[in-house]
Amino acid sequence: MEATRPAAREGQTAYTKAELSELLHLFMDIGEGIHRAGGEIDRVEDTIQRLAAAYGAIRADVFAITSSIEVTLLFPGDIELTRTRRIRGAGGSNLARLQAYNDLSRRACAAPMAADALREAIAACETPGRMLPVYLGSALASGAFAIFFGGGIFDGAVAALFGLLICFLQDRLPRLCPNAVTVNFLAALFTGLGVCLLSLLFDPLFPDKIMIGDIMLLIPGIALTISIRNILVGDTISGTLRLVESVIFAAALASGFMLAMGLFEGIYAGEGASLDEGMVKFIQILTGILGSVGFALIFRLPYRYLPLAALGGLLNWGSYLVLFALSEKLFFSCLAASALSALYAELLAKRLRAPTTLFLIPTVIPSIPGSNLYYTLEAAVRADLAGVGKNALLTCQWAFGIAAGVSLVSILFVILRNHKKQKNTPQHSLAVKTSEE
Repeated sequence: MEATRPAAREGQTAYTKAELSELLHLFMDIGEGIHRAGGEIDRVEDTIQRLAAAYGAIRADVFAITSSIEVTLLFPGDIELTRTRRIRGAGGSNLARLQAYNDLSRRACAAPMAADALREAIAACETPGRMLPVYLGSALASGAFAIFFGGGIFDGAVAALFGLLICFLQDRLPRLCPNAVTVNFLAALFTGLGVCLLSLLFDPLFPDKIMIGDIMLLIPGIALTISIRNILVGDTISGTLRLVESVIFAAALASGFMLAMGLFEGIYAGEGASLDEGMVKFIQILTGILGSVGFALIFRLPYRYLPLAALGGLLNWGSYLVLFALSEKLFFSCLAASALSALYAELLAKRLRAPTTLFLIPTVIPSIPGSNLYYTLEAAVRADLAGVGKNALLTCQWAFGIAAGVSLVSILFVILRNHKKQKNTPQHSLAVKTSEE
């Protein structure tokens, strides 16, 4: 039950300094929770600023990067508080938790809660979800993308089985391993060894298609895209740090798969299923939709939004196929398809009053360049420098195309929100960044 606050006299706050200090810690708990759930850095800063303003701060300075949050708040009566928090490790994307924190921050800003009530609400946001949907999503996504990139039904089934293994390793290894880099390396190594070994036993398998499907579960494509987006929209430090992390994770992934492929050299290349072009596109659209739904389950997207994730996957890959058929330019097609996907996510976020990330991540999944990364690794194992350069360039084109398309739409919506804020906010009011999500 919320405590009834005494009326504050002019120039004073209704809270004591000790109470404000406790509230500041809770604000930072919410910010850290948003970050660990996969929220953008600017959302972390924006949420803390909004909470501070709702509780009476006349100035809120928030600086957040991927590994720390620093907050200085000024309240009436010349009460100034500064806190810094170190954030160790990332929690991945948990879209249900992100939605819960977003809803909590909205409620707290509309009707400020007492510290005890706010603490209980934060604890409720951290309630762990069931792992069954994550396992189901891992199997669905890896199997769908193995077929998406040219494999057959049997390849998809095997990729789905190894998707379950990857999910198990990602759940259990962090308790034993010192960091996420080691987890990525071991998951890639065990998966690569298993796929190559099965390929020796069952001749009809296309191991490259299976491994591409499973790479999609490990590749830091979303983190890489977000890092480039952060840099392009002005969060240079956060974007650079996330970019470095993505490169290190990708290197660990590459090392694991390259070691496995090197031990079984010569068996990891396959021709894939032979189908006419129209059927290939139909299968890609269908499996792209399934892949988006699979990743939505992995990232714990609330079930009521799963149809929107499926529609987003259709929009993303369908628009890419149409644009590429018209222009035959990969970078432009990827950029334009990603921009349409980002516009779709922004409009849904505005309509449903939810974070854009909830809809953006599942929507852009079909564009993540898993096959190009795999063939870059394969060429490296064969010491084919020309193949490495060609496939690495394609990987970069895809990654930068996605990031540029998403960033253009993000910048446009930031400009529109700032314009709306300037029209509606008196000049003397507290200047706090706004967000419609």
